[in-house]
Amino acid sequence: DERRSALACNEFDNRLKITLGGRFTSEDKDFHKLRIESNGRVSVPYTEVQDSYQDFSSMLALSWDLSDQSTVYAKVAEGFKSGGFGCG
Repeated sequence: DERRSALACNEFDNRLKITLGGRFTSEDKDFHKLRIESNGRVSVPYTEVQDSYQDFSSMLALSWDLSDQSTVYAKVAEGFKSGGFGCG
């Protein structure tokens, strides 16, 4: 598994700040399935599944200082959760 992140921030006229970010994620997953019958016997075939997931997630944030006591901000970001395997 691998994760890499980058973040950049820029300030305009001492009141407006913009932040950009990004994250690359790479994950490998394995699943092993063994069926056990109601009588306790293990049935064949044994199943093994592997898969890889990759994603780039971004982020943007804006911050504006209205005064020394007040700030307005907004943030938009993406998240990532890799896939999985079911038992069915």
